[in-house]
Amino acid sequence: MHVKKRDVLTISLLLMMSLTLFVNNMHIHAIGQSTRVQVINPRTGKSDFLFYTGTDPMGTRFNATAWVYDVNDLFAYQVCLTYNSTLLNATRAWLPPKLDPQWVFKGKSTVRPAPYFYKGAVLIGDSLYEERDMFDGTGLLAIIEFEIVYKPPSGEVFSDLSIVSEDTMYTYLLNYDLSEMPFEKEGGHYKYKYAVVNLEVKPNRYVADKLETFNVTVWLNNASQDDRIVGAQFRLQYNAALLEVVSVSEGPFFRQFKSRAEEPYTFFMYYNITRAEEDPKNFADLGAHILVGIAILSNETGQYSNFPKVSGILATVTFRGRYRSFFPLNSTFELADITIVDDAEIPNVIATAPPRNGVYEISRMQVLPVLIVQPNVSEAKKKDEIFKINVTVSDLHPDAQLSSLEFKHTYNATTLEVLNITEGSFLGEFGSTAFNYSVGSGSVTVQTSLKPSFTSFPGGNGTIATITFKAIYRGLYPEETNSSLDLTEIVLLDVYQNNISTSAPMNGFYKIFSLRPPVVKFTYSPSKPVEAQKVVFNASDSYDHYPGAVVSYVWNFGDGNTTTVTSPIITHVYVTPGTYNVTLTVIDDDELSSSDSETVLIEAQPTGIPLYIVIITVLAAIVIIAAIVTYYKKIKKHKPTTL
Repeated sequence: MHVKKRDVLTISLLLMMSLTLFVNNMHIHAIGQSTRVQVINPRTGKSDFLFYTGTDPMGTRFNATAWVYDVNDLFAYQVCLTYNSTLLNATRAWLPPKLDPQWVFKGKSTVRPAPYFYKGAVLIGDSLYEERDMFDGTGLLAIIEFEIVYKPPSGEVFSDLSIVSEDTMYTYLLNYDLSEMPFEKEGGHYKYKYAVVNLEVKPNRYVADKLETFNVTVWLNNASQDDRIVGAQFRLQYNAALLEVVSVSEGPFFRQFKSRAEEPYTFFMYYNITRAEEDPKNFADLGAHILVGIAILSNETGQYSNFPKVSGILATVTFRGRYRSFFPLNSTFELADITIVDDAEIPNVIATAPPRNGVYEISRMQVLPVLIVQPNVSEAKKKDEIFKINVTVSDLHPDAQLSSLEFKHTYNATTLEVLNITEGSFLGEFGSTAFNYSVGSGSVTVQTSLKPSFTSFPGGNGTIATITFKAIYRGLYPEETNSSLDLTEIVLLDVYQNNISTSAPMNGFYKIFSLRPPVVKFTYSPSKPVEAQKVVFNASDSYDHYPGAVVSYVWNFGDGNTTTVTSPIITHVYVTPGTYNVTLTVIDDDELSSSDSETVLIEAQPTGIPLYIVIITVLAAIVIIAAIVTYYKKIKKHKPTTL
């Protein structure tokens, strides 16, 4: 391809780095400066007011605000703002609302006089009633509304929005003594540029409800052949976490205005910048973005015979969604570093109006289907116990268009054995199915699908498969015998054999109670037994660990007698005094046993009259003697006297 010198200049301009624009959204006032009154653009926080004919037609209205900085003891003020009345018209002026937190006299009683309008000037101010309400600090003084009344046919026009203090047009700050306070003045700067040309992202808003591939186009609008446009460069910012670039292709617009008889008519290039090392400076400012450049090539003599007009597509970018969340997400498509050039030997940069950016939105993801093991915890009490688990699907939406499902179910083959696998009823509710499974070492693979004759797409909740297990091992305490019942390698496919996203599975867990021998405890009574006396042995405090149970008690009484019973209480008679070692062995239903022993002393029967019998006899004799004595005393008292 033969490229002329002029083409080289144009292409070089397209590839050069743009100057960085520093934009402050807040006006920063340096500490330590003297009192100052300044005009501020409330949209930007700066003193500049910039408008473009392509986006801001005649009749556009905007506000300018007057602020005071670092004032002390402010009691009254007046602001006089002058402007070019050929370009602008002051349509309104007002004091801030009484409770506006930015106003210098917020919440205070003030005069609030009406503003005055002169040709090219506005006069507005206010005064307090009370000295104690004087203001210190920084605050808002007034708001003035302007209307654009003149449109430049080309180039630009400008007007200062000046704060003046001369003759009757006077700006002042007063303290309570009505003495003027010194201050600095800084006006605003209005500029209106003739710039019809602008770039636009279409569609301005793209809404997706799934991860899909879609196109975004970048348009050049309002081109005039008088502009003699031959080249354009721009950067298109996007969110690389949500989107990936599939392709970038040249649009048809510039090719319509060819100056050559044969291909190539244009030069087109792009770079997809996704890492900082590819373009450190611009990546830091913009993040992931696409740099696009396009130029119309001149003819063999270096001349151009045709120039773009009206509007058309410069480039088409194909994106593919790569991430979706449970919350709505978006990515702005912002155009930056826009450079439009003409066909001059050293190309001139054509003024452009602000671009119209776009946005990509993806709706929040609905609840994803999930596979669940039910019950989530399975327990076996004994070895050889049989139990079942169900593998179910939940929250499946018919829009997923499920046609087949596959999963692997893993378990501990040392503790469990698979006896059987049967198909659940869920998919069968929607048509004929094919069901297959295979059993490996510690895993089961299940595959199920709808046959082509199904009546509707599955939706809702239901059982996919039922697996029957047998407990084949039970460890001895403290060994724990358990198994995770996990679902892995889950694949759900739609009718087009596309994967259907799922939530993480809800797995199950199996455990069997460890084998533990019973606990032995027993007592006997009386505490000092004698020969030939019944002794009661009580093992009621003996027990087995859940879920076991004691089934027998083996008593070795130490006198050659061993007895096995199922009741914890037994009696025994020792015929001979002596010391006996009594051993109790408790056996549970798992044939585990525990033993405990205790020494029992059996005393001989006493030989003499027991002391208590002697005491009772003596007491009885005393009672009888006392009764006899009392009787004879009564007889003597009542005997007749002899004469």
